[in-house]
Amino acid sequence: MQPLSIRTATAILVASCLSLTWTGTPVQAADKKEEKTIYKDARATIDSRVEDLLSRMTLEEKILQLSQYVLGNNDNINNIGETVKKFTGEEGSLIFVGTDPRLRNAMQKEAIENTRLGIPILFGFDVIHGFKTVFPIPLGQAASWNPDLVAQACRVAAREAEATGIDWTFSPMVDIARDGRWGRIAEGFGEDPYLCSVMSATSVKAYQGNDLSAEGSIAACLKHYVGYGASEAGRDYVPTEISRQTLWDTYLPSFEAGGKGGSSHAHELIQHHKRHSCVSQPLYNDRSPERKMGAHGLRSRRLERSRPAHHPGHGPGQEDSHSVCVQCRP
Repeated sequence: MQPLSIRTATAILVASCLSLTWTGTPVQAADKKEEKTIYKDARATIDSRVEDLLSRMTLEEKILQLSQYVLGNNDNINNIGETVKKFTGEEGSLIFVGTDPRLRNAMQKEAIENTRLGIPILFGFDVIHGFKTVFPIPLGQAASWNPDLVAQACRVAAREAEATGIDWTFSPMVDIARDGRWGRIAEGFGEDPYLCSVMSATSVKAYQGNDLSAEGSIAACLKHYVGYGASEAGRDYVPTEISRQTLWDTYLPSFEAGGKGGSSHAHELIQHHKRHSCVSQPLYNDRSPERKMGAHGLRSRRLERSRPAHHPGHGPGQEDSHSVCVQCRP
């Protein structure tokens, strides 16, 4: 079975809600008997639930499941209802910029009870170095050379974020960065692949715990896959020069370590290596790094960053570039 981006995303959504109690009127067949709804059956296997759900989804519903928007900017208890109405309830995930779980719960209720398929929404947020409690930046944490201390900080952040309604964090950032002029160097664990790998695995395990469904655990995200930290001259989102040897020896080990630590998600960035968008190169399209590292799980991408992909000749415009970025990923 060839893995698909939609299939993987759906599997994560289903897996995150195994214990969810579903409500609403059951679909009735022509003979008035209740239709067998496998994807709502927590006793069924993940694969069978995914297959059943995908078979029911329209193209529009699949596209919405691959979409992510922002929920919570300047919202308060008085306009929660109006805020929820801004969304279809069929979005796959939302960046929850808020601290009131009532808003999150209202949005989730809309998705589960008032949409055709009742697919729950994943709520994510940039929990980088603490949530309510603020800890040193990741670069400072790495300077401690103390993984146990970093783990404690991540556990506190996970508990605080999960209590607010966040399911997953866009952290840790495990890019290797060696140019102090690049602003995002503060968000990573520094320039050494080994140290970054240790902190990568440590953070993932601390965020996720032993069971993602347990209270106080949130899904981790390894970012930015891959080579983002090699940006030259301190500029952001620019082409980079990375040989295969350097890619494997310097930029991939921290992702491998985080994956082995149990990370359920990797965030891809449309980086450009040697005038080729990374999504167009055979190295990425045949998923050889992932296969060698044994990586699996959900993968996300910022499609707005694919605009420069038309530069190598993928297409005449932005829509063509986006199409390439979607189609060439398994």
